[in-house]
Order: sequence, then C-alpha cells, then structure tokens
Amino acid sequence: MAEFPMCGACARDYRDPASRRFHAEPIACPECGPKLDGSMTDIVARLRAGGIVALKGIGGYQLMCDARNERAVSELRRSQRARRQALRGHGGNVASAERHWRLRRR
Repeated sequence: MAEFPMCGACARDYRDPASRRFHAEPIACPECGPKLDGSMTDIVARLRAGGIVALKGIGGYQLMCDARNERAVSELRRSQRARRQALRGHGGNVASAERHWRLRRR
C-alpha cells in the first residue's frame, strides 16, 4: 500500500484493528481512491468503437474490450498471447451473462 498514498481518514481506518477497513487494501475513497483518466462517456465510447481499455488496480491491470466485437477480442488475445485461453466476462447476473456467452462449469 506504500505506493498508494491515503488521505488521513483512510490511513486511520487502515491502521485501526477495530475498523472494518483494517488492512483492507481495496479502498475506494472519493478523496484518495482510484481516479479515471477519462470520463465514463469516453471509456464507453472507446469500448463501443472496438478499443481496448486498461483499468489500473492494486493488483495490476484489467484489460477490457467489447466481447461482442470479434476484432477487439482478437486484438486483445494477440496482445496478451492468449489465443486459446478463456477470457473472463462480467455480467450483472447469470441470466444476463447467458444471453451473451456460452457458460460452462469448471
């Protein structure tokens, strides 16, 4: 967490064993938490146009593209050398995910 400076309130919670946020690394405070480099409108437009967007988090980057856009998925796979590996998708719930993807159990 040293590379992520916290505001005073978050620092107190992070260090207080009685706080539910004690050593909780994914702090999303509006004061010191993650910030977007662009607006959500810009990010959505880039995804809809077939672009790839990187979201930086504490554990690294999440790369995102529109899973319905074959060109964008191919480019993401090529860039990550993941031609045959499964990619993860995010959906609001299982029913909405099933409308877009073939799901299989592990």
